[in-house]
Amino acid sequence: MKADLKNGEASFACTVKGLKPGKATVTVKPAENDKVSSSIEIIVLDPRHDYATPLKDNSGNQVYIYDKASKTYKEAHVAD
Repeated sequence: MKADLKNGEASFACTVKGLKPGKATVTVKPAENDKVSSSIEIIVLDPRHDYATPLKDNSGNQVYIYDKASKTYKEAHVAD
């Protein structure tokens, strides 16, 4: 966590795992002051319809699939 108390700013990293498609709002508040908060809306998409995001293996390499119709390999996407 990084904080700049002089300017009242702080930043931190966290991981949010989407379990199913939908929207969720995450709100953070300091324990010391419940009058201050910040929120962000997170949208989880259904991966079965995600033809935009490239499919990668555990090492981060692009995965390819064989297209029987064109007899060529093409980049795979999450929905594939």
